[in-house]
Amino acid sequence: MDWKKQGESLAYQSFRSIIKKRFLLPNGKTNEYDILDDQTFASIVPITTDNEVLMVEEYRPGPERKLLAFPAGYINKDEPPAEAARRELLEETGYAAANIELLKEVPGPYSHIVKHSFLATGCKKVAEQALEEFEFTSIRKVPLSELQALLTDSTTTNIVNIDCGLLALIRLSTKS
Repeated sequence: MDWKKQGESLAYQSFRSIIKKRFLLPNGKTNEYDILDDQTFASIVPITTDNEVLMVEEYRPGPERKLLAFPAGYINKDEPPAEAARRELLEETGYAAANIELLKEVPGPYSHIVKHSFLATGCKKVAEQALEEFEFTSIRKVPLSELQALLTDSTTTNIVNIDCGLLALIRLSTKS
């Protein structure tokens, strides 16, 4: 027997929404799951023409501290993911990419979100950051040669979207 959806309802709505879904499970029991109902987004690993990786540092209310991440942002409805990646890269860093490549699409197990991971190469500064009203970020440049160590250091606990960085490193290693 497969999972069978029995219903869903809006459980909470604010900056983010939560949908409560009820399923009949393969064992005949029923269970409810809270599903984050949020937008699909692009996460970008930008590499400059000087072989530096651009990351953004931003305070996050969940852990109540600054976290380091690759630029990322929502994909607007009917916007191609690669176009959104280029837009978000420009807004968050002021850099434009000569090339952008989709690395992987990853669905969230308890959300409607799909993360589109991109590698952006040949990035050059073309503008100033164009942050939204509630965005307060600073750009951090990491030498590409140090990225793997940064992402895999078990004592570094302030980095998010590590998977995107590791996918980019794997892709770059297959290009050589």
